[in-house]
Order: sequence, then C-alpha cells, then structure tokens
Amino acid sequence: MPFWGTRPELAEVIAPARSGALRVETDHSPLSAAPQAFDRLRRGGVRGRVVLVPD
Repeated sequence: MPFWGTRPELAEVIAPARSGALRVETDHSPLSAAPQAFDRLRRGGVRGRVVLVPD
C-alpha cells in the first residue's frame, strides 16, 4: 500500500540514508537482462533494488 507523506516527513526518512545509517542493497544488471531482473523482482528474489545499466 503506498504512503504519501509531507515534505518534512520525507526529509526525516531521507536523513538516515544520507548519513549512512541505512544501507540499501543494490544489484546492477545489464539492460539486456531486464526481463530476468523484472522476473526476480516479481518473485521476491531481490533485496533492495535493481539498477539497469547499458550493456
């Protein structure tokens, strides 16, 4: 369920990430592997986010 908050609430959430207190796991996949990356996302096989990069 999406949550929409105020600008001050957003700043409060972003502050720990900027300070390094939060670590977001990021997986980089080539653009040509986008279908496989989306499949992993659908199946819940990704912790964090996937960033597609040019081949």
